[in-house]
Amino acid sequence: MPEWIVAISFISYLLGSIPFSYIVAKSYGKNLHKEGSGNVGAMNVWRSTRKFWPLFSAFTGDVGKGSIAMAIATIFSNWHNASPLLTTWALAFACAFVVIGHNWPIWLNFKGGKGLACLLGVVLFLNLGAGFAALGVIIAAIFLTEFVMTSMEFKKSIPRKAGAKGFFKKAFSVLGAQVLGRVIGIALTPAMMWFFFGQRVFWIALAGVVIALFKHMPRLNRYLRDLTKDFSAADIN
Repeated sequence: MPEWIVAISFISYLLGSIPFSYIVAKSYGKNLHKEGSGNVGAMNVWRSTRKFWPLFSAFTGDVGKGSIAMAIATIFSNWHNASPLLTTWALAFACAFVVIGHNWPIWLNFKGGKGLACLLGVVLFLNLGAGFAALGVIIAAIFLTEFVMTSMEFKKSIPRKAGAKGFFKKAFSVLGAQVLGRVIGIALTPAMMWFFFGQRVFWIALAGVVIALFKHMPRLNRYLRDLTKDFSAADIN
């Protein structure tokens, strides 16, 4: 492997390790490791602050570092007159390591986020349409799963207050809490990329998608375990 790709991987990891969500939450007096899900991510900033601007700031920072990692990898590839194949490898390594840095940041004793916003930044840089399509697929999967599960009474609907503010607060709460729908959406995005946006985007983002899914597994297991308990209790009653 060329040394410059190793350098890209190292830089991408350090970039991914910048804990924007943690920093934003700290500025509001919140420690994300002790709030909500304990996850260092934008949605946990929402859970801990219940404010839009902290959520927006954290999300923008996490998305931005994914895009910046791709930009750095592109610049390095151009400097070294890399072939299209080698450039694809450089971008794939940058994608994987920026997500790894986000999920296991050296600055926070390797206790980070789940990599979804960071991965979105990667895909937005590669193909703007693919990025928005991936975001749409994940959001649709989240709300469809929530609708199906509440309609079939597998779980209670998240209550909301009246008015537009109450509607948006409930929507953000569903986005943060509905981990099954999020995992389904993330799992569907590689196929969407392959069929609609080309194999290059698919192969570059694939490792990042796998890493993000892996980081979601513990919370998904807890979610399904709690869901099974609630369903069994409902049957008994």
